[in-house]
Amino acid sequence: MPEKITIENLHIDDTNHPEDYEGPAIFKDFNEEMTDDTYQEKFPYIRTDEIILKNVTTASGKDLLISRNPFMFQDVKVHTD
Repeated sequence: MPEKITIENLHIDDTNHPEDYEGPAIFKDFNEEMTDDTYQEKFPYIRTDEIILKNVTTASGKDLLISRNPFMFQDVKVHTD
C-alpha cells in the first residue's frame, strides 16, 4: 500500500443500512485471524502509515472506521481536516 492515503471531498450515502451498522470502513477485514501479535502472516502485508481525510461525510452521521479489525490497522494514523 502507499505510505500515505488522502481521501478528499467524499460523501458516503449510507442511509439504507442494517440496524447493527457501525459506519463505513476504509479497509476491509481481509484477515480475520489476525487479532493479536501471535499471528504470523505467511506473506506479510505492508499497511499504509497515514490516512488524511478532508471533507469526508456520511449521510448516517456515523464516523468512518479504519477497519472492522482494529488490531490489523492499529498503527495507521488518521488525520482529519
